[in-house]
Amino acid sequence: MPPANLTVLPGSLLPLCALCQQLADGLPAGAVLVVLPDHDGPQRAALETLALVLAAQGRRVTTLAADTVRTPRGQLALPLLA
Repeated sequence: MPPANLTVLPGSLLPLCALCQQLADGLPAGAVLVVLPDHDGPQRAALETLALVLAAQGRRVTTLAADTVRTPRGQLALPLLA
């Protein structure tokens, strides 16, 4: 079994971690999915910086805003990467 792709997401989405991981696993091998918080702030800036650093290291990085991942009821919106 190939290693899972990385998923980095804000703590507010931890209940949806497994579903975000499914999205990440739909990406090419070795990819990283970074889910950004809805609002600007230190956490979003840190995750944006992480995405830039990983991309600079040659990783394939996909970023999504949390508001595109969640439905109005807080559930994961699928399929996002189809």
